[in-house]
Amino acid sequence: MKFRTEFTGILINPAVLGLFMMRNFPSNPSILSPMKKLIISLTSIALFSSARAADPDFVKDIAPVLEASCVKCHHGEKAKGKLRIDTKEGAFKGGKNGKFIVAGKPDESALIKVLLLEPSDDDAMPPEGKAPRPDAEKIELLKKWVAAGATWPDDAKLKVPEPKK
Repeated sequence: MKFRTEFTGILINPAVLGLFMMRNFPSNPSILSPMKKLIISLTSIALFSSARAADPDFVKDIAPVLEASCVKCHHGEKAKGKLRIDTKEGAFKGGKNGKFIVAGKPDESALIKVLLLEPSDDDAMPPEGKAPRPDAEKIELLKKWVAAGATWPDDAKLKVPEPKK
């Protein structure tokens, strides 16, 4: 995301400079027409790039949060609450308490609901002492991901921690 944000800044600066130049130079149609096209193109690219930068990437942004806070208890055949989130199929299927991820609807997704509960609530996840709770920034990232459609590549699986010996 950092590259996209910097790239957007690189595009916006020439567009602003071009608008300033157009305002201060005489109206010569042979110069202004190509300049207007360039400015419109750069502005469009900049706006599109910044919109794309807002969508969280599953592998880079989402998987690390789920691996740190959820997958320890929710993987394999003995997954807690019959909720297996180490695979895409399991995460979208849900568990004994219903849908874990409802693409496009963070308010209906158990993933978001249980993270927003007070840590002392019996239904809050992860349970105190079992795994680190995601901070507000990571929860917001998860909400954005679900709202944007919860894109999860078919071949992406969460890394399951090694059992303690």
